[in-house]
Amino acid sequence: MAEENVKIGICIPLYNQVPSVFFIHFVSFLFETAKKYPVEVFQVDATVVDVARNVLVENFLKSDCTHLLFLDSDMVMPPNTVERLFGHNKDVVSGLYFLRKMLFPCFRFLKDGKYLSNYDFPKNSLVKVDACGLGCILIKRVVLEKIDSQNKGKPLFFTKYEQNSRTIVFGEDTVFCELVKKAGFEIFVDTGMILGHYGGIIPDSAFRGYVY
Repeated sequence: MAEENVKIGICIPLYNQVPSVFFIHFVSFLFETAKKYPVEVFQVDATVVDVARNVLVENFLKSDCTHLLFLDSDMVMPPNTVERLFGHNKDVVSGLYFLRKMLFPCFRFLKDGKYLSNYDFPKNSLVKVDACGLGCILIKRVVLEKIDSQNKGKPLFFTKYEQNSRTIVFGEDTVFCELVKKAGFEIFVDTGMILGHYGGIIPDSAFRGYVY
């Protein structure tokens, strides 16, 4: 049964086409989600992910959706993704996935002004983090409304460089997380909800004893 007054806005940045494995899992995911919550799907085809995310949020804020779920088109998600993330009742909460070309988790901690990945995290837990990827993340509407108001119409997603550097880059995900924290909200990752990341080259054996 759907939660009262809850409506999920699923926002998918696209470019040209999606992997078949995403489509197959998305069908099951959407079917299960729509059985429990009213759903609206937003998508935009853009070559630059920053632009896509800004357009998606702008369209989301024009809707009556209460929660935004960013879902990248290279994710392999379980059918109960929304139910699990929604159940934590956090302002911002992500599932756990790993980078495609190295065994780094999608989240980072801020230490001495630098963002660091950490292999030593509790399994099957809700972990507070300083930044995370936006591949599968549920965000309450109030978070986006407050950030949008504080940002006074400026983009919420963009790439920036570390001061005095031409090589150290902060992606749009880290920039957005900084805005989230500046607005007074916290960011969590559910390390018990593991998603696939299509196109990865990490052998399955590398995950043994680490995430299962």
